[in-house]
Amino acid sequence: METIRLMTQSITLTTDDAPLSGRILDGTHILPVRVHWEDTDAGRIVYHASYLRFMERGRSEMLRVLGLDQTELLKVHGINYVVTRLEIDYRSPALFDMALQVLTKVENLGRSRLDLNQVITSGGRLLTEAIVRCAGIGSDGKPRAAPESVRTLFGPMLK
Repeated sequence: METIRLMTQSITLTTDDAPLSGRILDGTHILPVRVHWEDTDAGRIVYHASYLRFMERGRSEMLRVLGLDQTELLKVHGINYVVTRLEIDYRSPALFDMALQVLTKVENLGRSRLDLNQVITSGGRLLTEAIVRCAGIGSDGKPRAAPESVRTLFGPMLK
């Protein structure tokens, strides 16, 4: 718990006030996202780069749910996952205030490679789909294999 002093009052924050990281269901990480003004163009249509940010959040929160804090991953295990290839198809536009689901599925987990399929849906309708290749690199920027202890944590995603 943390108490925050506002201009005229104090409030106490709890763990319920923490950002949500989504959940894993049948080997797929699901992250709910709401479209905000900042995500759209003047026509209230989601700007193409916003989909990439939604997917980045999906990947980051998937790692968090798996117990892989990205700062610790680099600090303790000497590895960081970076996107090396991304192929994206825009199927249908998302609009301001829509509730979206970012779905992330691990397709392949290699020693230093992570291949993902990510889709963004709304109301059961497919909006965007991407194939994402990530590589494990060390702090020197060179390829680095993930230790077995890290690879084991991906177990819930490999169904």
